[in-house]
Formats: sequence, structure tokens, C-alpha cells
Amino acid sequence: MCAEHGYKTVGNQSFFHAVLRVRQFVIDAILQNLKRAVSAGVGLFLAIIALEESNVIVAHPATLVTLGYLTKPVPVLILLGSFCRCGYRCLAA
Repeated sequence: MCAEHGYKTVGNQSFFHAVLRVRQFVIDAILQNLKRAVSAGVGLFLAIIALEESNVIVAHPATLVTLGYLTKPVPVLILLGSFCRCGYRCLAA
């Protein structure tokens, strides 16, 4: 199977999904609460990755994660920026 054939198959499949409205049927079949839960889970996962990259939380053998080095400037600036952004969003709403 060459690459061109694979792309044509995906294109044809997408076309038939659009014509038959299968995509909309699948989206409507998923509960709104489940959509929100998945969105929240992805957001929390990305937040943990960001906190680990900025050393706000670090690995710990007993508890898996623990509070990082808040005496260094990078974690403090990340937390300060996060609080300012959340505060601004609360005031703007």
C-alpha cells in the first residue's frame, strides 16, 4: 500500500462522514458532562506538565510529586504570573 492510496482512503472516508453526518451523530451521542470532564482532565494534565517544567512541583519517590524550590526566581515568577492572570480573569468576568 503506497502513501498516496492511504491519503485517498482517508480523504474518501472524510468525505463520506461529512455527507452522511456521522461526525455530528457521534458528537451528539457524547454526553455534555463527559465532554467537560475530558476537557478538564486535559487542562489539568497540561497544567501539571507546565508546573513540572517550571520546577514548581518536582518528583518525589514517596509521594510522586512534591512542592519544588520556591526560593529560586523561576518558580516564583511562574506562580506570580499565574495568580495575576487568574485575578485578571476574575475581575474581567
